[in-house]
Amino acid sequence: WVYNKSNGNPATFDEKSLKSYLDLYVNFRLKVLDAKAHGLDQEPGFKEELSGYRDKLASRYLLEREVSDKLINEAYARSQKIIKASHILILCAAQAPPADTLIAYNKIKDIRDQAAKGISFEELAAKYSEEPGAGDSKGNLGSFSVFQMVYPFETAAYNTPKGKISNIVRTTFGYHLIKVYDIFPNPGQIEIAHIMVTTSPQASYADSVLARNKAFEIYRRVKAGEDFASLATQYSDDKNSAKRGGKLEPIALGQTVKPFEQAAFALNKAGDISEPVKTDYGWHIIQLVQKVPLPPIEQVKNILKNRVNADERSALSQDAFVKRLKKEYHVKENENALKEKELQEMLNGTDNKPNATLFTLNSEPVLVAEFEKYIAERKANEQAVNFSAREWYQNFMNDKLIGMENNHLEDHYPDFKFLMEEYRNGILLYNYSERKIWDYSQTDTAGLKKFFDSHASNYQWKERAKASIYVAGSPEVLALTKKMLADHIADEEILIQINQSNPLNLVINKGIYERGEHMFLDRAVWKNNTDSEVNVGNAYALVKVENVIPAKPKNFDEVRGIVLTDYQSYLEKEWIKNLKQQYPVTVNKVELKKLIK
Repeated sequence: WVYNKSNGNPATFDEKSLKSYLDLYVNFRLKVLDAKAHGLDQEPGFKEELSGYRDKLASRYLLEREVSDKLINEAYARSQKIIKASHILILCAAQAPPADTLIAYNKIKDIRDQAAKGISFEELAAKYSEEPGAGDSKGNLGSFSVFQMVYPFETAAYNTPKGKISNIVRTTFGYHLIKVYDIFPNPGQIEIAHIMVTTSPQASYADSVLARNKAFEIYRRVKAGEDFASLATQYSDDKNSAKRGGKLEPIALGQTVKPFEQAAFALNKAGDISEPVKTDYGWHIIQLVQKVPLPPIEQVKNILKNRVNADERSALSQDAFVKRLKKEYHVKENENALKEKELQEMLNGTDNKPNATLFTLNSEPVLVAEFEKYIAERKANEQAVNFSAREWYQNFMNDKLIGMENNHLEDHYPDFKFLMEEYRNGILLYNYSERKIWDYSQTDTAGLKKFFDSHASNYQWKERAKASIYVAGSPEVLALTKKMLADHIADEEILIQINQSNPLNLVINKGIYERGEHMFLDRAVWKNNTDSEVNVGNAYALVKVENVIPAKPKNFDEVRGIVLTDYQSYLEKEWIKNLKQQYPVTVNKVELKKLIK
């Protein structure tokens, strides 16, 4: 089970993969065994953390049932469409008293009546909606698709025609009205690349203009035929994507800021380039790499099933769920105790038959006294509980059945049992590693320094050069730069004068660089006080090497973080070595060989 879960679907059962994973798994189990030997699994903090994990995991199994093809097909059909809508919300808690619920309902009904008379939905949203920020947003939700809203809201939106207002919708948040502005096909995902010139909303006017001019100059060069990826590598301020020629992960509608999204999805064919588009992050020039259409349902059925399982739509109705559990646990109800008069007496605490059987679960009696205690505790711990006697009885039975199911999850669901074991071992391993390795290495300054001294050869500077690198867009600009340097004009002034007409005319880099770190410096002559001219593509550079620093050992302070990581790896290896001596491991090679396919 663990191997399958950790090695993809389907897992590869070749000898090399199995043996490699077995080594890792043995180390893992040794650490867990040692953690238990030291009593970590008995500590209150561990038990509390594990209990929290179990509660979260159990909630899925207690609500989740076999997902029907109908729900999967419904989710897939909805995923094919995008809805653009606004809404009005009147807040109302799920367990609000009937009087408060009625007030909220009458409010939303009055708003719908006003909308039906032709009053602007946006004005009504700004005036009445209790959603934070509705006064400014006027209820605008933008665009969304399946799984992005709570299920009742989603269903109402998809069932409302374009241009119409929905019926009143009840969710856990309250009452909603939805106005659907548009319904259009889901374009799927797109793969794009971008060149970003950063600026911020707080930037000065001069800096804003400079950033805009730089973006439009790069755009001009792209349109003139220069390679987009090369320009992204050279000029984009998004350094992560610049390394990949500007390429980003695929995006879908609703996953990025609106101006960027609109410009990106407006591109029609691979290679199309957007004009520079402004966002709060700066200016972007976007290239469409390819469109990724929505896959057929066969390819995403398991993904949809998992999404549905994790969503409220997966829960069977409470009645159906309880009906199933009643059969499984052989519930037999005491018809005499179910009369309204008797139930009301129990609710009021005036019943005089506390030892009477209310119902049985697997032949075990559940007494009236337990029901009365349940009511008293709930009333003491919850606000505004306004259930009828019949509702109290049904809630009590539901909680008893669900509690019994919860207690038997490990017996009923092998996956749940394995996951709990995985959680238990994972928490133990993390907590023990934190004590044995991470925390210890942080405080063991003497051991860390000793480790550094004995491994000093691993921490070496390559040959480095302190240099100033002037990268020009043309030979003429480089010649002008050299003349201004000869006239002892400061770098800042050179940049101002040369980049007046074009912010990309000249870029200056200054610093200490290792070999292999800067492409222009790597092509220059590495000699003290030496100038070199280097040409790479359409870029022309003057490289001024001030001095060359020979390769030498790094001092401890320069590499403390790296040394700490290496020291932790060393401590872990020593720990595993000691554990294997303490707990000898025997591998059943016959059984292992049977797994090879």
